[in-house]
Amino acid sequence: MKYYKDENDNVFAYEDNIQEFSHYDEISEIDENGETVVNKIYPAFTVKKGLILITEDEAKELIKPILSQDDIIKNYEITKSQLMNNANKQIEILQDIIDLGMQESNEDEQLKEWKKYRILLNRINVNDAPNIVWPEKPSI
Repeated sequence: MKYYKDENDNVFAYEDNIQEFSHYDEISEIDENGETVVNKIYPAFTVKKGLILITEDEAKELIKPILSQDDIIKNYEITKSQLMNNANKQIEILQDIIDLGMQESNEDEQLKEWKKYRILLNRINVNDAPNIVWPEKPSI
């Protein structure tokens, strides 16, 4: 794949076998007067004239979407919700283990760590996005 951009940084991608606009084949023919005529034959599909060849990394950088603050906040809300749901599930299971006296190892300590994690998550204000530092999940 070859990548190009125009003067407005719009990105265009072409298969490797597509010829540059300036590429053409010359075919010499003899016309009815017996003179040699050179015809330029351009491919049926070429790279748009005026485009600048760029790398794949440059193309990726140019097409990266620019998110509004509202979009960023929504993404952080989704992340926070997913992390809270996961913490709630862990806490529910650990609480059941403790409530039923079925501990096998350090489930008391795990429960405390998950509850601390959930409290830290709950204190995050997503309106501070993107300047948010997410707490680390308990490793216990």
